Amino acid sequence: MTVLARAVAAHHQTGLTARAAGIRDALGDALAETSFDFPVLIALSDALREAAGGLSDVAVRLAQDSVAIARRSLQGTAMPGAMPNTMPTNPLFSSARGMLDVALSLLMSSLHAAGRPQESLAAAQELVETWQEVDGTDLGDDHRLASALCLLMRDQMDLGMHEEALRYLGQALAVVERVGASELHMPPSLALNLESLAQTLWDMNRLDEAVRLMGRAVAAWEQMSGPLADQELPLGVWRSNLALLLQATGRLDEALHVIEASVEAQRRLARRDPRAYEPMLMSSLLNMAGILEDLGRTAEACQTMEQTIAIGEHRHRMGFDAGNDTGGIEGRLMGYKLRLAVWQHRLGAWPAFMAELGGALKMWNRLDPLDPDTEWRAGGPLNEAVLILVEAGRWEEALRPAMTALDIWSRLACRSEAHIPDFLQAYRALEFVVPRLGPGPGPDEDDAWFPALDRRLTSSVPAAKAAVQDAMARHG
Repeated sequence: MTVLARAVAAHHQTGLTARAAGIRDALGDALAETSFDFPVLIALSDALREAAGGLSDVAVRLAQDSVAIARRSLQGTAMPGAMPNTMPTNPLFSSARGMLDVALSLLMSSLHAAGRPQESLAAAQELVETWQEVDGTDLGDDHRLASALCLLMRDQMDLGMHEEALRYLGQALAVVERVGASELHMPPSLALNLESLAQTLWDMNRLDEAVRLMGRAVAAWEQMSGPLADQELPLGVWRSNLALLLQATGRLDEALHVIEASVEAQRRLARRDPRAYEPMLMSSLLNMAGILEDLGRTAEACQTMEQTIAIGEHRHRMGFDAGNDTGGIEGRLMGYKLRLAVWQHRLGAWPAFMAELGGALKMWNRLDPLDPDTEWRAGGPLNEAVLILVEAGRWEEALRPAMTALDIWSRLACRSEAHIPDFLQAYRALEFVVPRLGPGPGPDEDDAWFPALDRRLTSSVPAAKAAVQDAMARHG
């Protein structure tokens, strides 16, 4: 029946829906006529929970049956035949409480797949209570309590119950610290749950707690890391995220140490399979460049950013990222070049600053100017580049980037009030530049960039001004 379950999913994925329906009906008949022991229920529910065609509800029912068996076992009232003579290798199956942990965790996953978050929350609460009842002397129980708390908080936050979730945070952190201080290796499932909870806390701007949990997740994964890509890839990504959290909390030296380890891990993977793993290497290099710049090591930041750009340009030439959303590799490269331009200016390298700025603007001409992600990548460093040119009195060179910055921020200001200050900065910069242009002919009307920008500004700037007036009226 597990084979039938997987066959349904496979046929749906390949578009053979009629054949999948026939297999699903056969599976339904078999499920209706058969009773299962605990391990088989677990295996079937796990096989069905992500399947299409209505099978997620069947997975929930099977998981509920496994929870019922585990509850009876924990209460000492398991029915004859409910517990098999030979259990699988999962150590949790060696105890009734461990069985209930497995069953409730699978039930939560199945309920999530079926779109039933409130019921998943109830299962998470039962899971926490299951491990809160023990005396805490077994570190393995601490592992499971920590995982249960992470899952409960995840469900609460998914439902917008942030205050309720934060009430459990202190307990979760205390248990995690106790586990981390022990010599017992943290299981991969707990490391994954800690990383997920750290990401949620990061989104809530709870940076100190996020650093603690992400640090524990990284330490746990380091214990189990090996030559396999499926172990090294999460470690590289998590180290990079931990470095960003440390950077956000001002712990720059620690952040640099962590990001250097992340870059080294990503380099190993990229040497093994450049096409698959170079994007993550680029991400880690980008983060390292930002940390080096924050440390005042601008020359090293520029070198690291140049490595990032070189990898990206090679991938673009090879067509590795064709069809990528949000501007693709060119969109990212444009943002990288603008940041590099600003850093080159800080080193006093004016020709390099102008070269990178010009290269970025040429890329902008080839991209969809209405893509929000591309605009966001360009807007901030472009405003900074315009300010550099204005302060240097380079009015002619400032015109195109100033018009481009205003074009970007006028649209972004219409989408969110948060972008209004950047729009006003870009607007004032162009107002400052235009009267100071020399008596020469100015931009060639035949240049592709000028008429296109001019047309967009005639519609986008009035709309942005209206957005500013609306915001002022709302906020007095």
